[in-house]
Amino acid sequence: MCRMLVASGNFDVNSLIDSVILMAKNENEPTKLADEPKRFTHPDGWGLAYLSDGRWIVKKSTKAIFKDPSIDKLRNIKTNLLIIHVRKKVGSEISIENTHPFQIEHPVIGSCVFCHNGFIEEKIFFDQRYKPKGKTDSEKLFYSILTDFDRTKDIRAAIRINFQRYHPERGTNIIFATKTKTYVGARENNLPKYYQMSIGKDGQAVVISSERLKTLPGFYWKVLPQGSIAVIKNGAAICNITSKNSFMHRLRSRFRL
Repeated sequence: MCRMLVASGNFDVNSLIDSVILMAKNENEPTKLADEPKRFTHPDGWGLAYLSDGRWIVKKSTKAIFKDPSIDKLRNIKTNLLIIHVRKKVGSEISIENTHPFQIEHPVIGSCVFCHNGFIEEKIFFDQRYKPKGKTDSEKLFYSILTDFDRTKDIRAAIRINFQRYHPERGTNIIFATKTKTYVGARENNLPKYYQMSIGKDGQAVVISSERLKTLPGFYWKVLPQGSIAVIKNGAAICNITSKNSFMHRLRSRFRL
């Protein structure tokens, strides 16, 4: 599967890149799911997105992040909103088109980016106005969420609808970012130790990551509960969490699901 994070506020980009490299090598919080550590490395490409002067800058590579010297050129970027994703491919080949984050210009939301950790085996439906450039389930899930947003006009509702649509055996965690807000969803699944997302804060920044990060001293960490959606105000250390039960009650009342 994949590892990913989003950081907002005043943070050290260099430390976050080091953290992602450790996650990609399975050396940050080595998984307890198998006796073969290399099975859980993430060598199949990396990508990052960050805000600069109000616009998204997206960089991608098909190389393993821990073998790609080009990542070092990004260690000194200046931003208050950063997303990084490292890929472990399932079901589609290594290519730039299959590498996260995915980006699209939406007529209502504007420019937005998307990352996914997990795998959906079922057919994913989306409006034909959205044209996948790659072959991944992740890009299709992005367009499925956008399709439901077009109907509901509510990003959290669209995410929740998609979380309910597919079988929960495998994880589906997402980072969906507009220029003003970032939505991080953690779907319920049968492997919570691997698929969980953790929230870290230090007063100046908030980080939501696939793992608690060793390279960020002074951060206090807690697990994002399964079924929750966290909403970050981009550029600030502000994060609000909506649980599954409270949100579904409002969702059913509003959309009669």
